[in-house]
Amino acid sequence: MDKVLVYVENPSIICPDDIEEYTDPGEDTAVVTWSQPNATDNSGSVNVTSNYQQGSNFVIGSTVVYYNASDPYGNVDSCLFTVTVIDDEPPTILCPDNIDVAPEPGEATVVVNWTQPNATDNSGYVTVTSDYESGTEFSIGSTSIHYNASDPSGNMDSCRFNVTVGDVVNPEIICPGNIEVVTDAGQATAVVTWTSPNATDNSGSVTLSSNYQPGAEFAIGSTIISYNATDPFGNVDSCNFNVTVTDVENPSIICPYDIEEYTGLGEDTAVVTWSQPNATDNSGSVNVTSNYQQGSNFVIGSTVVYYNASDPYGNVDSCLFTVTVIDDEPPTILCPDNIDVAPEPGEATVVVNWTQPNATDNSGYVTVTSDYESGTEFSIGSTSIRYNASDPSGNVDSCQFNLTVQDAEDLVIIIIIICPDAIVVSTDPGLSTALVNWTDPVTNVSSGSVTVTSNYQPGTEFAMGTTIVYYNASDSLGNMDSCNFTVTVIDDEPPTILCPDNIDVAPEPGEATVVVNWTQPYATDNSGYVTVKSDYQSGTEFSIGSTSIHYNASDPSGNVDSCQFNLTVQDAEDAIIIIIIICPDAIEVSTDPGLSTALVNWTDPVTNVSSGSVTVTSNYQPGTEFAMGTTIVYYNASDSLGNMDSCNFTVTVTDDEPPTILCPDNIDVAPEPGEATVVVNWTQPIANDNSGYVTVTSDYESGTEFSIGFTNVNYNASDTSGNMASCHFNVTVTDIQSLSIVCPDDIEVNTDPGEAIALVNWTDPSTAGSSGSVAITSDYQPGTEFAIGTTIVFYNASDFIGNMASCHFNVTVIDDENPSIFCPDDIEANTDPGELATYVNWTQPDATDNSGSVNVTSNHQPGTEFSIGFTLIIYVASDPSGNEVSCHFNLSIIGTAEESTTKSRTTVDTTEEQSTESSSTTMTTEGPTTAIDSTIMTTEELITISTSEGPTTELPTTINTTEKTTTLQPTTINTSDETTTKYETTFSTTQEPTTLTNTTISTTEEPTTLLNTTISTTKEPSTLPNTTISTTVEPTTPQPTTISTTEELTTLPPTTISTTEVPTTLPKSTISTTEEPSTKPETTLSTTEVPTTLPNSTISTTEEPTTKPETTFSTTEVPNTLPNTTIWTTEEPTTKPPTTISTTEEPTTKPPTTISTTEEPTTKPPTTISTTEEPTTKPPTTISTTEEPTTKPPTTISTTEEPTTKPPTTISTTEEPTTKPPTTISTTEEPTTKPPTTISTTEEPTTKPPTTISTTEEPTTKPPTTISTTEEPTTKPPTTISTTDEPTTKPPTTISTTEEPTTKPPTTISTTEEPTTKPQPQ
Repeated sequence: MDKVLVYVENPSIICPDDIEEYTDPGEDTAVVTWSQPNATDNSGSVNVTSNYQQGSNFVIGSTVVYYNASDPYGNVDSCLFTVTVIDDEPPTILCPDNIDVAPEPGEATVVVNWTQPNATDNSGYVTVTSDYESGTEFSIGSTSIHYNASDPSGNMDSCRFNVTVGDVVNPEIICPGNIEVVTDAGQATAVVTWTSPNATDNSGSVTLSSNYQPGAEFAIGSTIISYNATDPFGNVDSCNFNVTVTDVENPSIICPYDIEEYTGLGEDTAVVTWSQPNATDNSGSVNVTSNYQQGSNFVIGSTVVYYNASDPYGNVDSCLFTVTVIDDEPPTILCPDNIDVAPEPGEATVVVNWTQPNATDNSGYVTVTSDYESGTEFSIGSTSIRYNASDPSGNVDSCQFNLTVQDAEDLVIIIIIICPDAIVVSTDPGLSTALVNWTDPVTNVSSGSVTVTSNYQPGTEFAMGTTIVYYNASDSLGNMDSCNFTVTVIDDEPPTILCPDNIDVAPEPGEATVVVNWTQPYATDNSGYVTVKSDYQSGTEFSIGSTSIHYNASDPSGNVDSCQFNLTVQDAEDAIIIIIIICPDAIEVSTDPGLSTALVNWTDPVTNVSSGSVTVTSNYQPGTEFAMGTTIVYYNASDSLGNMDSCNFTVTVTDDEPPTILCPDNIDVAPEPGEATVVVNWTQPIANDNSGYVTVTSDYESGTEFSIGFTNVNYNASDTSGNMASCHFNVTVTDIQSLSIVCPDDIEVNTDPGEAIALVNWTDPSTAGSSGSVAITSDYQPGTEFAIGTTIVFYNASDFIGNMASCHFNVTVIDDENPSIFCPDDIEANTDPGELATYVNWTQPDATDNSGSVNVTSNHQPGTEFSIGFTLIIYVASDPSGNEVSCHFNLSIIGTAEESTTKSRTTVDTTEEQSTESSSTTMTTEGPTTAIDSTIMTTEELITISTSEGPTTELPTTINTTEKTTTLQPTTINTSDETTTKYETTFSTTQEPTTLTNTTISTTEEPTTLLNTTISTTKEPSTLPNTTISTTVEPTTPQPTTISTTEELTTLPPTTISTTEVPTTLPKSTISTTEEPSTKPETTLSTTEVPTTLPNSTISTTEEPTTKPETTFSTTEVPNTLPNTTIWTTEEPTTKPPTTISTTEEPTTKPPTTISTTEEPTTKPPTTISTTEEPTTKPPTTISTTEEPTTKPPTTISTTEEPTTKPPTTISTTEEPTTKPPTTISTTEEPTTKPPTTISTTEEPTTKPPTTISTTEEPTTKPPTTISTTEEPTTKPPTTISTTDEPTTKPPTTISTTEEPTTKPPTTISTTEEPTTKPQPQ
């Protein structure tokens, strides 16, 4: 079932906070912007919509802005916020001028009319109210007519005019007393109510007006409430009172959790950061202070961080958390260079002084110990001086140098001192100097102590300019050296200058210019010297228009700052007389040092110039002393024409002066013997603060019990404004007991299986002798992987007071795992034709070892030349630990015969020994064959005598066989793949030397035992008459003197017969290839290994091909001796020298003309051969062959598959066994009966003259004495025998033998000891 992925997770969208915005000037809307909400969704796609876009115009009031976030799958999230547009712009209204009227005579009242005032407002909505309407009847007196214009937001403007009806007496009005209230909960305002004042007037009518009404909302601070009482005649009285709203609600602040941090590199502090606490307050304004700021440097130990949140009205909330700084950085200690000194003449020792190594630690506290101190007396020789530096946190470093006391006569004293490079720095901020540090120069050590002096020390304050610092080094022997470098202090800090605000003035009426004064700008510079220049000076007379006044401030180093303001002189005729008074910006100052107040100065506000004099009043004057908190300063400006304006600003006095607190000195104590703690008392630190209120806290109190080690005691003092100060001192409890550590014994392990490492575990060492906590460090931990070999594991123990101890042990990892190596399979290779050796390559064995390193050696390398025979190739793999493993494989080199050889003599060459005989030669290889009279049978699978692949040329008495092995027992001959059983007279060829004459037969590798006259072959037996040989495969037409082998045609001499594949059983007179002696013409036989005496006609054969000289030829499986005929064998050709026949294992001796064959001895008439398959009657000299009929001269033999009629000398071959008369040879497959001189063969019948034999594949035409065989043709002379694959030419009468010469009677053939079956040679 398919799965459908359904998205059910809503997007996420977060809106901004609610927004308050004021209307744009003169508009009833405000353009409001905000940050677009960020929407996310798990699908990765989200669409955001809103009812309003940021930057839209919003009308006065509150508008809800909605945002919807939707994903492609319908999931929705939304958020909203409110945009409130506040209209704080009052309407404008203009009243008519004052009206003076008089009643009609005798009347006390008068109806007065006026034009209704016109009011406008940015909102477009304005309500105009008045206490009187036009057309009202007024009594005598002055009535103030007030018009109020208000908009829907409550913004108001008013105007008034007086209607005076003859009354000049002012009303009376009394205001309530000043009112003080606190802010409403959670608000920055308070709603204040009061009783309106009561006013009276003689006219009986009075109007009250005020700038605020009871129930109004007042901001924090003091507000003046003014009331005016006006009678109908315009007579006015006024009063006022203050409404003071005090904020007493504390802010809220929450601190982060406690923090642990490690010291910075090389620092006794750590820069610690955290999220700034969030503080809120009802006033909307909150000031957060802390004794430490996030990102501050904190000292080692625990520090309490306080946060105070204060609002402008002195309300405070606080929180705290602890910052713990851990020191894990070891000290650094640098020993002096090696010291070479010499004693005084005649002295053997010398007191040597050196500069104590300077040990530094980021903590600022370091303890240095050494086994020798400066000023020790040393004898002549070399001493290693070691220094250890430890800090209070137990971190340790060490260094050492060598002190050599030489013979004074051999020592040359030279002092060398090297100064640092020139230093260029800028002045410190706000200063005309710079604090410059450098590393003191170092010297080599002379024969005495070295004194280094300088005109300046690191940390000196340098004035601006370049100063040369000199260093001089000298020792007690007067050796000296000096160096110097420059310190250049550059002032790149510009001055600061502040111009006054822009000035607008008007000349007196009728004047075109005015003299304008302003306060000279104040410029400061860190150098203390600053020059101020301007293009205009205060008091300059300016014409009508605008002028830009520039001021430039420069210091002696050329650093410049500038400012400017504009002075505008307006035309008095064109000026609209409006008084404008501008107060200074809000002032924030800190309390004066040591006081809870601040003397505050400011420049009095300036007004534009009116048509008359302007009076400026204020509730505070510059130079007033203000208490901590915020005070509102009011300024009112009015001229004689009734033009008025007012402004105000706040003066906030902040207490940022931290308290002062002084801690006691560091305390060093020791516990009682056997104790690990001690109670420590000290005097409580005294803290002071300018505010008079200070709180002191500490992380430890006097009388606390301290453990052994180093403890940093912190005291914090804070005032009500959150200012903090701290101090600390160290309480060190020293452990006076010594520290010891005991390591485990040395460890020996073997590598992990298949690995070059071992995972080693042990129990951590234990310590003793310290009553405090002990820090144990090591370069290795249990469970570490160790490489082969020995590793030293060090352990160091230190306690808090710097006691140290160390130990070590050895971890030895032994590799006892043998490498692994895999040799290739056994290799068989052939030599090149005619060669006794060949080069052989193979893939180098792959060896691996757990160590990752393995060395491979061998007794032979790939590409080496190897001789014929067997070689054992051995490979040895060894690893660096001496572990060894080996593998081996066999390399067999098999000789390959030459393609063609010419034989001129009849020598037979055997493997181990050889004998030379005259007359004709017989060679056997790879398989034994036995020949009698004129018939030879060899086998490939059965007893077929065939050759293959290469043509061979042979002389009349040469026999050539190939490849197949035969195992012969006393009554059996084994040919390739199948065995043949032979009977009667057996010839043995073993153990005794025999001498061969006349006929020679060579054998190789395996002994064969032949009986008298019988040869049995495999597959199907056939009975052949006297002179019949059966052949197979395809018919070929041979020519005279040519024998063709399998796959290639061969030309055999007139009496040559080729046989293949089909085993045949020969009767007594049959010519078979083994076991019975037969008489042969003069030929030589050579055998191997064990000499034997054979009767006249014995031949032994072998399995593997060998290379022999000219007239050598090899036969397979069963040797045969044939007179004046050629033997043709199959499969693979062998190349042999002319006269050599190689044999193996056991030599056999045969008489000159006798060859015995298998199974039953047969007597064959001189010219008859019979074959199997179908019975055919052939004339005495006819042989039929297969496939295509060919006509040959009288000496041709043809073979067929169908019966043919041939003359008496015909030979037919078949696959089925046939029964033949005494003179017939029968082959396999089909039985055929042939007359004494007939040979029948398979496949296709051919008619041949009496002496012709034809074989398979390709027909060839041969003269009467030619026999042709399969596949590839070869041309041979009348006495030539062809072998497989490659042609060989052999001479007529030479045979060479091997091993030991033996003497044999004329007709004896001996064969080998035990029958063996061997595979076909490569």
